[in-house]
Amino acid sequence: MANTLAIILAVSFLFTGLPMVTGRPSSIEHGRHLGFSARNYRLLGALQILGAAALGLGLVWKPIGIAAAIGFSLMMAGAVVTHLRAGDPAPRVLPAAVFGLASIAVAVLYLG
Repeated sequence: MANTLAIILAVSFLFTGLPMVTGRPSSIEHGRHLGFSARNYRLLGALQILGAAALGLGLVWKPIGIAAAIGFSLMMAGAVVTHLRAGDPAPRVLPAAVFGLASIAVAVLYLG
């Protein structure tokens, strides 16, 4: 179960991080709406891609998977706060909350 959830999260974070890193205009505009410069939003995308790789490595070496899952849970907590500060409605905040909770679940399952 933990490995399946980790794979789903890794793929999800990879696909959300790629447009951020490549500077896709709609992605950068979304970042600006949230208060990020294009440079900082690209950096967040790079962190998502690195974290996705770490989740993948966690399939064979649990400590790095745990670290990635904890990092993503913190990142998603920040994302929830950022969306709320930007005045986004609940449907825009919900994905960050769900991915944050899923990240916590991966860390807990790997520890157990």
